[in-house]
Amino acid sequence: SADEKLEVIKLRYQDTLSDLYASLYTMNEREKEKDFIVDYSTVYGLAGFIPKRNGTDFKNKLTALNADIRVLPCDMYEDQGVIAPTITYNYFFAKPFEMISKVKEKERVDTTLAYAMMYILTFMLLLGDLGVGAVLLVLGLMMYKKKIGQLLEVLGISTAIGGLLYGNVFYVHNLYPSLIPQGDVVLRFINAVILLFVGSFIINTAKTIYNENRVVDKVFSFNGFVGVMIVLAIMSYILISIDTHIVVSVMPVIVIVALGIITILMKKMMHKK
Repeated sequence: SADEKLEVIKLRYQDTLSDLYASLYTMNEREKEKDFIVDYSTVYGLAGFIPKRNGTDFKNKLTALNADIRVLPCDMYEDQGVIAPTITYNYFFAKPFEMISKVKEKERVDTTLAYAMMYILTFMLLLGDLGVGAVLLVLGLMMYKKKIGQLLEVLGISTAIGGLLYGNVFYVHNLYPSLIPQGDVVLRFINAVILLFVGSFIINTAKTIYNENRVVDKVFSFNGFVGVMIVLAIMSYILISIDTHIVVSVMPVIVIVALGIITILMKKMMHKK
């Protein structure tokens, strides 16, 4: 049949077809790069972005080729929609947290290190335990080829270091007296959840504020300074009530939240006009 003949031809010329596909793919990729090249008849102009840490080395290589080099601000063509990409360049212990920070190409700030420090310190000081750390580390090693596996390895090591400070195994057995003050295990868990939630919100809000161009939106929006004040007021009240059992009036929190919502709504109404 025709299908059988095609299969025979495919098997016979498999290497040739693979080489042809690779050549065509390479040529297509090179054609894409021509979008960044301008033909000035006598010379060619090549425009692009390069990280600052590689700038000097790249400039020296072009100088060796007698190329005319012009260094321009990376935001020079933003009004034309040409935005410099954000390149993530993180330390080995922070790199797994790129799956949490999810830095987009057009964002101007990398928040990966902030997320890494927040999670590492939280798992170390609030969730520290030798047993849990060992379990997380083993799970990470079992999935070491995946990003989630690398993340579990870092969190496992952080949790185990905290366990060494507390001397705990699965939050039940104490191998030796704690080296640092430790509170109730349940409260530590609650504090960890609140800290990760508030910390993530603040990091994301700080990134939004940094990327926002309008000062009004930097301040009077839920993803601006007003939003941060609202969340901090609510979470501070919850933490004080849970950890200290001190009776605190909820009225200041209500006032802050109400004023924050009113200013956000007023800003939206003025923006519509």
